[in-house]
Amino acid sequence: MIMIPTRGKVIISRETKGEQTTEHGIVYTEKQLDYWIRGQVMAIGEGKMHSSGRIREAEFSVGDTVIYDMRKVNGYDAYDVVDFDDIMGVICESE
Repeated sequence: MIMIPTRGKVIISRETKGEQTTEHGIVYTEKQLDYWIRGQVMAIGEGKMHSSGRIREAEFSVGDTVIYDMRKVNGYDAYDVVDFDDIMGVICESE
C-alpha cells in the first residue's frame, strides 16, 4: 500500500514504546511516552496553507527523526499521520 499525505500532513513510522534514552542520557519513561514519541519521517505532504494564502514548507525532510505529540495522531498499523504543527522538533546527530 502506498499512502501520500495531503497538504500539511506528515506520515511517520513510529518507534516502539518502552523506555528510551537519548545519546545525552535523558531517559523518557513509558508514562512520558504516552504524550511524546519518536519516529522517522516517511512522507511529507505539500506545505501547510495559512489563512493568508501563504504556504509554509516543512522544517524537516524525509528520513529525519522527529518527536511529536501522540495525543493528536491518526494512526494506521506502525504509521502515524501527523499535522505539521504537532511535530515538536527534529533530533539531530551531534558532531
